[in-house]
Amino acid sequence: MNERYSLRIAKTAEKDLKDLPAKQFKQVSVKIFSLCSDPRPHDHIALKGYEGYRVDQGEYRILYTIDDTTKMVDIFRIGKCNIVITPKRRKKYTLDELLDGMTPEKFHSEIDTGVAMGNEIW
Repeated sequence: MNERYSLRIAKTAEKDLKDLPAKQFKQVSVKIFSLCSDPRPHDHIALKGYEGYRVDQGEYRILYTIDDTTKMVDIFRIGKCNIVITPKRRKKYTLDELLDGMTPEKFHSEIDTGVAMGNEIW
């Protein structure tokens, strides 16, 4: 038998859950508690550009992460299926900006590790 996962609901997801109509509240709650016994059900989908998963319950979507080491399912958002999570954007650098950042102080000298023994990957 699989070990049950603990459940943690973020404040944003808690507010989302409280704002649901009674019928949908019950349906979504049942789906959330089912994640404790099976955090990766057959209909789960990995989020693109963001850590975590999603499962749908009717017209509502549950967004969550799984921590297998602590056996924890973290629900971080609940809403209509059109909710979009935008990935964290990193600054894009131009070639000139990258080259300007290459100063002699930032270079590391090579370390002599001795004679090659034959198992090294070159």
